[in-house]
Amino acid sequence: MYNTLMSTRVYPSRSKELVDAFMADDTNECQIWPMSLNGSGYPQMSWEGKPRLVSHIVWELDGRETPGEGEVRTRTCNRKNCVNLNHCELSVQGDYAPVERTRLTRTEKALIRRRWKYGYSKNQIALELGRSWQAVHYIITGKRG
Repeated sequence: MYNTLMSTRVYPSRSKELVDAFMADDTNECQIWPMSLNGSGYPQMSWEGKPRLVSHIVWELDGRETPGEGEVRTRTCNRKNCVNLNHCELSVQGDYAPVERTRLTRTEKALIRRRWKYGYSKNQIALELGRSWQAVHYIITGKRG
């Protein structure tokens, strides 16, 4: 379903190698970033001593042009934590549809509970489903659902 290219442990010092691995993998599946996300849920990492969005880094490393005035980078898959270049495109600001928040299905809720029962962390479950940590937390604690 999703491609994380993640070994059992990924260390921040290996961020460059991880970016290279994502860029080398020419798949059409979502490539879910397994490391740090910023406050808005987008993949980030330290690049040349500054925090940067991973999608911007891979975009530039691929030699694509920087967005001009009124242009934005968008994801065709609508998953914030996906870094697959095949899912990125330039759009005119305002021409793209905002990401709609969708409710968890019964199947997703059951999967969350099953994964939690078998020892998966909330972050692992959230990454697998492309959902927020909070959504997974609410299902596990029974606050919603």
